[in-house]
Amino acid sequence: MSFKVDGGLIVGAQETRCDYLIMFSHCRKAFFIELKNREWEKAVRQLKNTVSLLCNEMKEYTPHLRAVVRRGVPNTNYIPLMKLRKDIVSRYPGATLEVKAKFNDVV
Repeated sequence: MSFKVDGGLIVGAQETRCDYLIMFSHCRKAFFIELKNREWEKAVRQLKNTVSLLCNEMKEYTPHLRAVVRRGVPNTNYIPLMKLRKDIVSRYPGATLEVKAKFNDVV
């Protein structure tokens, strides 16, 4: 199942939220996707906030956060990105966080 989150699944909330959510019920995985021109840090904040907003309704799903940015993609070993990954995994065991430049590298 796929959902438009910002302005769709979550409407009128003051919090920032990601663009899309794709759920796979057979493996209990949920992919939260944010598309940005740049500002990968803002994209990650939006992803984290959306997971936080929906975590009670999605307890059985493992969140996988994906930011797709056109410019300014950090290296996978970039320390701030590594710290964000560690934070996500500590909150949601099995979760992943990726920042990519192309969508086909995301899932």
